[in-house]
Amino acid sequence: MNWDSPENSFLVRRAAVLGAPWAPLTSREYAPALGLVLPSDLARELGSYLAAIPDGVRDDDELIRAFCYERGVPLVAAVPHLLDHGDSPSVAGNDFHGLRRGVVLGPEAPLPAEYWLGARGMVHRLEVANEFRECLDVAVMFAASSALLRFPRAGKEEPHFHPFGWYWQDWCGLLGVNAGEIRAAAERFLGTAAAGPATGGAGPWQRVALEFWAACWLLGFDAGGKAGTGGETAASRHRNALVRAALASWLEAGLGAGDRSLDRAARSALVDVGTAAVRAGLRRGHG
Repeated sequence: MNWDSPENSFLVRRAAVLGAPWAPLTSREYAPALGLVLPSDLARELGSYLAAIPDGVRDDDELIRAFCYERGVPLVAAVPHLLDHGDSPSVAGNDFHGLRRGVVLGPEAPLPAEYWLGARGMVHRLEVANEFRECLDVAVMFAASSALLRFPRAGKEEPHFHPFGWYWQDWCGLLGVNAGEIRAAAERFLGTAAAGPATGGAGPWQRVALEFWAACWLLGFDAGGKAGTGGETAASRHRNALVRAALASWLEAGLGAGDRSLDRAARSALVDVGTAAVRAGLRRGHG
């Protein structure tokens, strides 16, 4: 799953925050076709379906999405991902999209088998157990170093790859939260001695930190409203590392051109900010 896809990347990050090993995906976006696993009969049917498409049609991921949607086959992404595009040129001619790294890449140590078998109740709550349903009413974006909200409208012919969102401070009230509450929490955290980078550039860093805090707080808030009360699972025990990986990729994908000069220490400090913001948003969402 590409780290900056408009809606599915948010769903993967939300699953990571919830400690779920699988993330149900929306039907509005392309299927992640870099690695796809289907039951053998469906795989053969998909092969026949794609064989009838002219070779000049490039968007096989959109065709796979349509195939699955028409047959009621839910699309889910593994959290963490098992594959990544890497930095090599695209064999499909998609270099104009820029880097297409994964949302959550796996830890160096292999995950135990029970990790993938856990959190079945959580996946059910994320609406993927029995039938294909929409599972997204808002997506939080971090783009051009700003936190934005995206409100998908079911049944509308809205191009899903448009880059536009609504600025969080103006529209977060629709989610039942006040922008002042989020800003105040950010200012309390950013005012602590350990919250800033050890290197220079504090002005730009503080600006990005507030926006990244808002994006991550809203991610946590949304996840908190969907979390259950079950005990610890094999998946939840790996949650902290996977959440940090998900936030690091979000930051790298969403930094504006003018903020690319932030060094490694400054970026690591921003991920610390995001991690704290997710925890704060989760607590608020649970409440």
